[in-house]
Amino acid sequence: MDTVRFFKDRSKERLKALRNVGDAKHTLQQIQHRLAREAGFSSWSELLSADDSERRLAVVMLQEPLLNSNGMGAGPYPGTPQERRERFELWRTELRSSAENVARVRAWLEQNIERRKTINADAGSYGLKHFAEKVLGGYVSNGELIAAAIIAEFPYRHHGGLSPNVSFGMTSGSVKAARSAAEAAGEARWRG
Repeated sequence: MDTVRFFKDRSKERLKALRNVGDAKHTLQQIQHRLAREAGFSSWSELLSADDSERRLAVVMLQEPLLNSNGMGAGPYPGTPQERRERFELWRTELRSSAENVARVRAWLEQNIERRKTINADAGSYGLKHFAEKVLGGYVSNGELIAAAIIAEFPYRHHGGLSPNVSFGMTSGSVKAARSAAEAAGEARWRG
């Protein structure tokens, strides 16, 4: 995906929508700046100079406004509505700052997991995140795994409701092989 083209096209679409309702006071430059800010960049020039992996994550987070480091949505956690909103925004910020780890997980997925068109209930984000952690040797959040899989263009479906988890279009055989590789990596570390 050409991420710069995505942001340019999105900016032009927003400007056109404003023009269609009679708003002529906003310029393309203002719209670009606002979109860059929404995507987590301080300015349009920062967006343009960012690493492609950062822009890819920003695109996915714009397309999936519920995506955060915990997964999808605020989850079934206690607290007032204000506390839940604040926690959700914190999780969004955490995910937005993890582009490097998302890119690493994406590379692992692309090298080890095969796509299929239909959603596989056995290919859930929470289980896959644990496989990735064991093989890659570090923490992987549920949201990082989900973002990496979306960027890698795996079909996906949110479990719905308050669940933060997602299932993917991944073959059972490759998920089983990833589970075996994770178990072997975990045993090797334990023997260490």
